Amino acid sequence: MSYFQVFNLLRPAKRAFVFFAIISVALNACADGNQTSTVHVVRDKQIQVPFPPEFSAPPAVTYMQFRHLDWSAVTGEIAASAAQGSWVYIVNPETGATRTIRAALRGGSRPLTWVPNTRLLMAEGGWQNIYGNVQVYDTAGDLSKPVMSDLMNARAAVKGITLPDGQPAFVSLGEPKVSSVENGTKYFAYIHAGPEWKPVQKIQVFPNDGTAYHIQQAALTKTPEGVFAAIHALQVIKSGSVRLPDGSWQKPVTREDVWIVNLSTKKTLCQIDVYEGDPTTDGRSNSSSSYGVGISKGGQWMAISTGKMFDLYDAKTCKRLYRLNDRESKYPRGAGFISPVFTPDDKYLILVGVDVRTSKGGYLNVWRVADGKLIYHDEELHPQALTVDPNSRRFVVGHDQGQLTFFHIED
Repeated sequence: MSYFQVFNLLRPAKRAFVFFAIISVALNACADGNQTSTVHVVRDKQIQVPFPPEFSAPPAVTYMQFRHLDWSAVTGEIAASAAQGSWVYIVNPETGATRTIRAALRGGSRPLTWVPNTRLLMAEGGWQNIYGNVQVYDTAGDLSKPVMSDLMNARAAVKGITLPDGQPAFVSLGEPKVSSVENGTKYFAYIHAGPEWKPVQKIQVFPNDGTAYHIQQAALTKTPEGVFAAIHALQVIKSGSVRLPDGSWQKPVTREDVWIVNLSTKKTLCQIDVYEGDPTTDGRSNSSSSYGVGISKGGQWMAISTGKMFDLYDAKTCKRLYRLNDRESKYPRGAGFISPVFTPDDKYLILVGVDVRTSKGGYLNVWRVADGKLIYHDEELHPQALTVDPNSRRFVVGHDQGQLTFFHIED
């Protein structure tokens, strides 16, 4: 006897009950099917990083707003620096145990990176006039003093890499020791290698064209084809600090581009116009100026975040693939997309942003790279820093008041 014949033998009331039960099971099965085939972004936990020893109690104003994070593939620890204060924090994500490095006498928001296959941490140190120190600390030893310190301003970007001979190294992208006024603001990429961790190679980034360049944001990655840099630069074509014969000031002219440079071959692959139009003549970055750039581990994809839009590019061809987000900002200086980061498998793109219109002051978005689909969106409390676990799809978001929130992506 078939299931249909059995169903017809039932009384009408039982028949209705069975019918609705079947429909309910079918709907749940569909929901479960969509759930299992849908990517999940799971919020795991939050860690409160203790305030540094210089504070006996948390200050009343916003403090410890994390700006730079990096996750060690060797120790599993997270290095963090904040927009305020002179400390670098080394956090165990499993236990929350925190160690601190007094990397500067003053100032904050220092770039940092773990040196591959070591327990060494590179962190920019204290300012001396207009300069900073590139410092390397052995996190397995004494954290009170660096094992290397070199005068240079590496504020633009730093990244740990492995040289072709297998030697661990790191790249610092910033200003040289001489004054930026004297050299026309010429930025260089320096490759530092052990055992002394001094620069072993110096690469000029921008051409000598008589104009000044200022790096706003940058991202670095190492692939078999070389070390690639995605650099958002402000080019000053005419300075606004020049007084004309009639006593007025020269009207400044600037433009902004994202440069894709293979530092190993010293070749510029392309320039992408951030303005998508004519250079500005107000001497400032307009509301579409870049807040951040990110480049995937394999060097295939690049993300450019601006005050009004967020785009995914093919870094090899410099062609835009998707406009992932396009939102008219009512507060050009209070809303933006920050810290785009790719997962190590290059499948997902993660982004945090600040927006004064949200109840928490910011948000977290996750996109799938293959089709540009937004798979996760939620509000977050003032997020301005982001890093991923180099060995998985775990990632951590840095907030103000010393908070770190952990997530993972599962599909």
